[in-house]
Formats: sequence, C-alpha cells, structure tokens
Amino acid sequence: MAMLDLGTGVNIVNILLLLGVLFIYLKGFKKVRSGFMVGLILFAVLLLAQNIVAVYFQTQMISYYTEDVAFFGLILSVIETIALIILLWLASR
Repeated sequence: MAMLDLGTGVNIVNILLLLGVLFIYLKGFKKVRSGFMVGLILFAVLLLAQNIVAVYFQTQMISYYTEDVAFFGLILSVIETIALIILLWLASR
C-alpha cells in the first residue's frame, strides 16, 4: 500500500503546515483580539483535527483501503498541501 503510505506522509506534512498557520494566527490574535482572528483560529483547529483523524484512519484501518481509494485520497491531500503552503505564505507576510 505504497499509495496509502504516501498519503499518510502528505497528511503529516499538512499537520505541520497547519501548526505553523495556527501559531501565526495565535500570535496575531494576541495583537488584534478580533472576532475574525477567532474564526481563523477555529478554522485552523478544525482543519488540524480533520488531518489528525485522517492519519489515524489511514494507519489503523489500512485493511479497508484499496489502491484506488488511496490514490484519490492522495490527490485530495496534495491539493490541500498546496493550499496550505499558500495560506502559510500569505499569513506569514
């Protein structure tokens, strides 16, 4: 299940990117204290939770995944990684 392992790795990268985004948002919240920043923090936390659950499912329910499902999951994870890289870049400016 090489495709599933690759997908799990991409999701772990997403977790690290989201931790970076969350750190930037929390730092910004200390300065601004606005409802918008709270919304951004909640967004990042929920997306982080989704990725943690995805890694858990991929590692604990490996027998239920086929190569086709793993391939499509990998595509979605890579798209999310690209989006998170852009988000982290924009948030850090």
